[in-house]
Amino acid sequence: MGTLTWTVWLLLAFTALAINVEVGAAPEYETGVAGGKQHSGQNPGYGDGGKGGDDDGDDHDDGGRQGHGHKKELSKNQKNILQKILKYLKLRLENAKGEIEFDGHRISIDFILTAVNINGGNIEKVKVKDLWEIIQLYEVYEKKLGGESQNRNVSRYEDVTLLYVTEHLRNHPGVTGKIVIDGVEISVIYVLLQLKIRGEDIRTVTTEQIRRIVWAYVIRANRIPLIPIPLGKQPTQAQITELDIIIDFLKTQGSNATGSFVFNGYRVSIRFILRYLAQHGRNIKNLTAQELWRILHAYVNEIDKLNKLPAKEKTDLDNILKYLKFLGEGATGKIAFNGTRISVDFILTVVLLQDGDIHSLTVEDLWEIIQLYEIYEKKLESEPQNRNISKDEQVTLLYAITYLRKHKDVTGDIVIDGVKIPVTYVLNQLKKHGQDIRNVTIEQLYKIIDAYISKYIPTPSPLGKQPTEEQKIELRAIIDFLKAQGSNAVGSFILSGHRISVRFILNYLAQHGLNVKNLTAQELWRIIHAYVNETDKLNKLPAKEKTDLRKILKYLKFLGEGATGEIAFNGTRISVDFILTVALLQGGDIHSLTVVDLWEIIQLYEVYEKKLESESQNRNISGYEDVTLLYVTEHLRNHPGVTGKIVIDGVEIPVIYVLLQLKIRGEDIRTVTTEQIRPIVRAYVIRANRIPLIPIPLGKQPTQAQITELDIIIDFLKTQGSNA
Repeated sequence: MGTLTWTVWLLLAFTALAINVEVGAAPEYETGVAGGKQHSGQNPGYGDGGKGGDDDGDDHDDGGRQGHGHKKELSKNQKNILQKILKYLKLRLENAKGEIEFDGHRISIDFILTAVNINGGNIEKVKVKDLWEIIQLYEVYEKKLGGESQNRNVSRYEDVTLLYVTEHLRNHPGVTGKIVIDGVEISVIYVLLQLKIRGEDIRTVTTEQIRRIVWAYVIRANRIPLIPIPLGKQPTQAQITELDIIIDFLKTQGSNATGSFVFNGYRVSIRFILRYLAQHGRNIKNLTAQELWRILHAYVNEIDKLNKLPAKEKTDLDNILKYLKFLGEGATGKIAFNGTRISVDFILTVVLLQDGDIHSLTVEDLWEIIQLYEIYEKKLESEPQNRNISKDEQVTLLYAITYLRKHKDVTGDIVIDGVKIPVTYVLNQLKKHGQDIRNVTIEQLYKIIDAYISKYIPTPSPLGKQPTEEQKIELRAIIDFLKAQGSNAVGSFILSGHRISVRFILNYLAQHGLNVKNLTAQELWRIIHAYVNETDKLNKLPAKEKTDLRKILKYLKFLGEGATGEIAFNGTRISVDFILTVALLQGGDIHSLTVVDLWEIIQLYEVYEKKLESESQNRNISGYEDVTLLYVTEHLRNHPGVTGKIVIDGVEIPVIYVLLQLKIRGEDIRTVTTEQIRPIVRAYVIRANRIPLIPIPLGKQPTQAQITELDIIIDFLKTQGSNA
């Protein structure tokens, strides 16, 4: 070992000693865990090679460790399951990520490894009874934390681990082991040194102070790439042994297995293994080492494809992932990647159906889910279509139905419109209605979910004049996402209990001559305040007007993108073309519109109607079309990269077509006028209207689906009265 290395280690050792002397011996304290007091000083911990006994799971002397005094007796089957989990952890050593499921609980692997390593223990020496004790310890800290994660940027599992670390370091300042976060080992001595450098006291250290230190370390550690070793055509005998241990572990977890492990230098996603099996009609119960070897080969091929993506696309994936993790389970809308628009609901459903956590998602996982979305989008083409349900919702529900048919005892969630719907609730409701997941239709499942969503109301908190430090981090994450998505960003997110429309942000920027490329956190904060004010105005509307808005929206969703004419609201007539254009120009979907969005669009229409008064009007065209084309002209000037659609006379016109025609005519998008766009869209509409509609004869009596549609039309007509 070189002189410099010795110097560094001596400095670290003396620093740790100085901290220990400065703090002094911590008094005895209550652990909060049944089993008496925990002494400071040399704490034997788990996997320390001390008194551990055999692996039969019988009670033994805890050696002064934190744990339950009264332990639930394990059955033979439970001991067997824990043995297989433990073998997996020992095989993977410290590179496993994710959670394990045992006895109805999900426990972070980071927590298990931290509980072992923080006192200098070794996973190789951990016994089944030790693992059981750690699982119970996790449950104690999970209860201490409370129901929800304290920080929306991190997972609940990480919060539990860091709460344990914080309490342990406060009460045992002399420990010299390791902490494990995101599969990365961090020396406790390093953490203590960083706390001392920052002038923070170990006796009063907080979870957030430790989080900043460990994540700075994790980020640096993750910059060091793994060095993969190519997989052979056939596994070696040693690899077959490893594969058998992995398979045994996966069988203990079933369809709820999450996380990843390193194999031959490749970090392998467990989600990929489960998805591969599901797509090929296979089951984890019958998985063999040879089959798993083929799956690993398929995974390596996918990773190679991902690695060959252009740098910008990989950066975009990374930014999208950061945004999704920041939003957590409250995100809605779509993300755009490489010409494909993917429903956020779909991404969250894939993750949460496995009882996973959005924070454990990797770029590789996101890449796979995007491809999975494309598979189910194609599958939907052979399914009965329902015009009252958006395509994105139908794709998500088709995946959920397929998954639930193949996997029993699922306890996760389906996500629609950013709302988590527990699978247990869905299955109970199906049972009440005499239906079964084996033959349920998308429409039947949607009715149950829609009833659940209608009762969901987020609880908003007042926004301060200035954002807090945590809110600034959130705002920067939103800005990064908006920059990655550009003018095609859609959907919404929850901030301090307020559901904020992305469409509002983009419209606000456009109206004020601002650009998302130069958007600052302070500016975004002002926009969010403006949005909250608009929402407050909406909430203060008379009950009848709010009901009318809901019925109008339902009617528009029922009609889909083929609607024409105008709607009347509160004395104003608004072109349906305008509403659809605002929704579709950004690559959105009429089904993703909320009542708040509709309220904003109505006000936006009034803004452009006033603007039109100062513009030269074409008297041969209806005023409604003039307003729509004025909005389109301004939007294209300010957002030349949009790839959505314009709606004129109920006909959808791709923006790409309009831009191509402008280019052919030698007209510049930066200076384009309404009168230059009008002949292009009109020519397209005339050609489209030559294609006749194909009527289907009406029966003597309406079907149940038609009765539902007729009720929506009647509700709309009642809101419009004689002005319809």
